[in-house]
Amino acid sequence: MRQDEIMIKRCTLKSLPGNLHVIQPLPVLVWSVNGVYVAVFVEANISASGETVEEAVDGLADIIASKFHLFTRNILGIYPRWQLDILQQYVVDCR
Repeated sequence: MRQDEIMIKRCTLKSLPGNLHVIQPLPVLVWSVNGVYVAVFVEANISASGETVEEAVDGLADIIASKFHLFTRNILGIYPRWQLDILQQYVVDCR
């Protein structure tokens, strides 16, 4: 692959850190441009990047878990409420 080519991969997150339980796999797109990998949960517009696919996907899992915990403990505006509504279709807190 040339350095300026884009690689796109589909995968799913089947687990998240902490006490969160994934009730249905979260679809994730991962792409690489010039050696930087970006993982995106497109439905909720949440993303993370890393130097490897694994680092980007692990970072995405951490961000999703953090947002879920933050969103369920606060009064939310329209955009975070929308993200939480989507996350709750995929994730539950098992505490």
